[in-house]
Amino acid sequence: MLSELALDPEGDGLAQLHATWALAVAQRRAGQSNSAVLGALVTHRSAAVRAAAARAVGELRIGEARAQLVRGLKDSDARAAFECAVALARLRRRDPLRALGRPMAPAQPPAADAQAVRAALIEFAELRAGNDAYLAHAAALALAAWSSDEELATHAGAASSALRRVALEALRRTRSPLVARFLAGDTLADAARAIHDDALEAAEPALAKLDALATPDLAAARRVLAARWRRGDDEDARSLTRAGLAGPPELARLALALLGAWADSGPLDPITGLWRPLPARDAAPAREALLAHFEALLSSAVASQAIDAARRLRGPELAPSLLAFVSNAQRDGALRANALEAWIELSGATLPAALGAELLEDPAPQVRRVALAHADPADPRVAERLAPLVRACDEDASLARVALARLAAGPRESREAVLLVEMQRWRERGEHPLALELIELSRTLGGAPLERALAELGAQPGPALEERALLAGGDPAAGKQLFEQRAALECLRCHATARPGDSEGKVGPSLAGVGARLAPAELLESILRPNASIAESYGTVVLVLDDESLASGIVEREDDSTLTLRTSDGERRELRQEWIESRRVGLSAMPEGLAQRLTAPELRDLVAYLRSLR
Repeated sequence: MLSELALDPEGDGLAQLHATWALAVAQRRAGQSNSAVLGALVTHRSAAVRAAAARAVGELRIGEARAQLVRGLKDSDARAAFECAVALARLRRRDPLRALGRPMAPAQPPAADAQAVRAALIEFAELRAGNDAYLAHAAALALAAWSSDEELATHAGAASSALRRVALEALRRTRSPLVARFLAGDTLADAARAIHDDALEAAEPALAKLDALATPDLAAARRVLAARWRRGDDEDARSLTRAGLAGPPELARLALALLGAWADSGPLDPITGLWRPLPARDAAPAREALLAHFEALLSSAVASQAIDAARRLRGPELAPSLLAFVSNAQRDGALRANALEAWIELSGATLPAALGAELLEDPAPQVRRVALAHADPADPRVAERLAPLVRACDEDASLARVALARLAAGPRESREAVLLVEMQRWRERGEHPLALELIELSRTLGGAPLERALAELGAQPGPALEERALLAGGDPAAGKQLFEQRAALECLRCHATARPGDSEGKVGPSLAGVGARLAPAELLESILRPNASIAESYGTVVLVLDDESLASGIVEREDDSTLTLRTSDGERRELRQEWIESRRVGLSAMPEGLAQRLTAPELRDLVAYLRSLR
């Protein structure tokens, strides 16, 4: 009955589609022999029936319907053609399938028939796989099933771009090293991805032989460098250095990063991020390759990456070039500071007194900070600079903090004298950029004079001493990063910082201009104790509704009939007034305890950022 319904030339298309499905289920579950009918339905007048029948033929491994499937490759309906190609792949899949709990071996047609199917699939790939990713995928599945790896590899030189790409994908599915034959022309990038991303180690030597600088596709060039790095001989190290020197910026940065990771690669692949560790190996080839071009790299746009590579390779022979770079005051201050830190690490020596004193006068503040952090505080030329640097904290608070820390290692008398002077300045001015550090160091040193100075500061009116220490000296850039990126704070969820109009949909007020509206102590208070003073229109209400449920949020609009509530997740909820049984004032939408998620220096940076919003 199902067969008659499905094959009826005048039948209803939808009914015939359901009959086709039923025939497939009956053969799969009950062992009924519907193979001939399903094969005939592959050429049905309805495209939906043709597609369903082809799918069933493939799933049931009906080899005698092979001819109908081959004809179906030319079906005008793309879905039906797709199902025919996939069904052909299933007829000859290399991995065993199971149906009804029993292994099903692939059908083995005569060689001539197999050649005819292969020829049809090649034509299908050439004509239909060029602009349709689904048909290209089906063609790759089928060709992989009906061709040997060597037969697929012969298509590397095919005139049809579509056939070349389908053959490459088919080889990728079989994990064949013959993918390497496609490392040219328009298949270069895909072949490089197949070899590296799928870890086809037998094909990696062919990828590594390519010249990354002559590879037009950036993605392929990156994988050439990675293959060089993984292979790891002397010439590979030199190739990475040349790419760092002559390659485009993105490629040059990767080359130097790989060179730096030569002996300390970590377990993850640098391109894909997948687990693919390398065995331990000597860093000497990478150090020698870097040394050959180190000075030129330090003068290039990738100087920062070259310095980082030198640090990771731990080559003391690179130290002289780093020191020469530091001495060139015309170079970028941040780069020179990085080079100075690398020189100290690689040379294994403390900063010489004469050099330290010289660099303390350097025009770049970054260099002065590094030099001060490593200079000998017992050297008179260094010691005499510490107190002036602390006094200049208004000009460079970060450098003054380093100077204060270095001062802590000197004689007690000099430390105490500087601390007492700075705490006097704090009392006179009401704030001090180094207030946190002054409190910490004074309590560490102890002694009557310092304890007395702390007590006098603590007796001043206003917030507690520890809170007043947070009002000045912070880094606005660091505070902005905390505000925007620290997930535990979620500041941007509730507040806008650009223009007042940007606060639309936020449950907290706009912070645009807040640094001009509020004093520093008020800004800190809003963080530490948000419920002490709630901005107008931003206090929450808690409503008891007539169904005994609760609703809470900020009242956005209210009239005699309705009340619009903005909840903590920014959604609006409109309630009718007759639903509301009672209301009470809630707390601020800003949660308590935010300060506990930050260190004292981070709180100081956050206040500094809020002060900068003017």
